[in-house]
Amino acid sequence: MKLIATNKTLRIWTYWLMVAIVMVTMAYAADNLAELVRAVQGR
Repeated sequence: MKLIATNKTLRIWTYWLMVAIVMVTMAYAADNLAELVRAVQGR
């Protein structure tokens, strides 16, 4: 029973970790995209 609860908790943490990684990656990509657009417009 305890093992199942631990597995469930682990699954929740893994899910949130994946969500956090995706959000950070998207924010980083958006920042890079903004820089790229600024560089292109500056030319």
